[in-house]
Amino acid sequence: MRILVLIKDFELLYDIALLGNKLSLFTAKELFIDLFHNFEPYKLSRTPSLDAKIADINKQEKELRLRKLAMREDLLESAFTRSSVLVNSFLTEGNFKENFSRRLETESYDLVIVNPSETADIQNFFNERNLTWLLDSTLEPVLIIPQSIKEDAFDEAVCLISNAEMYQQCMESDLMGFLKPKCIHFGSKTVDESVEVIPSANPLDSIRAYMQEHPNSLYLIKHKKENMVTALFNRSLAKSLVTNLSASLLVI
Repeated sequence: MRILVLIKDFELLYDIALLGNKLSLFTAKELFIDLFHNFEPYKLSRTPSLDAKIADINKQEKELRLRKLAMREDLLESAFTRSSVLVNSFLTEGNFKENFSRRLETESYDLVIVNPSETADIQNFFNERNLTWLLDSTLEPVLIIPQSIKEDAFDEAVCLISNAEMYQQCMESDLMGFLKPKCIHFGSKTVDESVEVIPSANPLDSIRAYMQEHPNSLYLIKHKKENMVTALFNRSLAKSLVTNLSASLLVI
């Protein structure tokens, strides 16, 4: 299983070693994890004397970030006590979108993990244009882990199913080769014999209540479609979940 971890801000980074616990839910025998961080250097001023100083600052900043990435490589690799794990890191300079797209074109990933915000939920995540672009422009599953989540391993994976089509799409996801979620439908439909139905007149309230009762579960929602990714904010259920998230969310 190949995973890309996007490190947006070192200062807001959730203890990366804890990912070893979180990823234990996935059944892959081998994990190849790439850490990705994009660095935007200070722009030169076209004043020779000042530009020399700016260039030196950029050089020192790049070296510092490379050291931080190397340290996180070691932390993450030592966090796993099971399967074979190999961690690499990539530091790019310049435009985030271009560099990130180039990385995804260079390597095929089963999962992208974004580092959490400093707040209890992920409201700030969706205020960042680069990150909302990531969610809506990539077809790879994206895992969002709020900082408020405990360091324990996930108890289980729960796939939130609204209809038979969504269930079929979820089961056909490549990620299901590494993850065996429990499927739940909040409402009154009979979707599939393997989907648990929890009767509810208000599914959104029921899902919120379920998440509060089971905060250490990993919740899956189907959002991405080949060549057509519907904006997450246009779906009231998804919008409510991601902007008031008290649990980890995997968007597939």
